[in-house]
Amino acid sequence: MVERLTRILISVGWVLGAAVILYGIWRFWQERTLAALLISLAVVIAGPLEDALKAWVRRVRHLGGEAPAVGLVDAATSVVFLILLLWTISLLP
Repeated sequence: MVERLTRILISVGWVLGAAVILYGIWRFWQERTLAALLISLAVVIAGPLEDALKAWVRRVRHLGGEAPAVGLVDAATSVVFLILLLWTISLLP
């Protein structure tokens, strides 16, 4: 039951993440709202880019689990995510 719920939530997360990214890009394209583009970029960094980097580090370094290099990727993407959100907040009136 837990595994099924986890798969459902992961799928919902991917769909919502894709929606945020696409809508943010569309808003930037249509209205030139930098905040929407920054939020889209933050979601890309904290989602699929982070996942891809972690997978790459595990593959290249032949490590599994929470190896130090994977933790470094997690910390670095979190910092960039927060910088982009801070930048977005600074643009608000």
